[in-house]
Amino acid sequence: MEKDYKQMFNILDEYLKDKVQDIDLTILEAVSARNNGKSFSFEEHLKGFIYAQLSALVSWKKIKDNQAKFNELFCNFDRKALKEQSVDFLIEEIKKLKCYIHTQLKIKCTH
Repeated sequence: MEKDYKQMFNILDEYLKDKVQDIDLTILEAVSARNNGKSFSFEEHLKGFIYAQLSALVSWKKIKDNQAKFNELFCNFDRKALKEQSVDFLIEEIKKLKCYIHTQLKIKCTH
């Protein structure tokens, strides 16, 4: 029996359109900016790190839908203000946004 690859790709295309909100170009834009000479600030690096950690816990769509709330929660990535935040408070707020997987939310904070 011959496989119908066109049908398989159509099914995959429909699945991705349904499950993936849109393709986020943030990383590609950052790579392009760096290639064009941009030097990123500490806050921009911290933002990228935090979003990478959060997106490892849950789909990027849930993170992106709550991006403004995360920016505020993480003090707009101001390191001095963020150091003043309690780890327990951050964890509870992430839980309220339902942007975690129960068994994976373990944050270790070192100053």
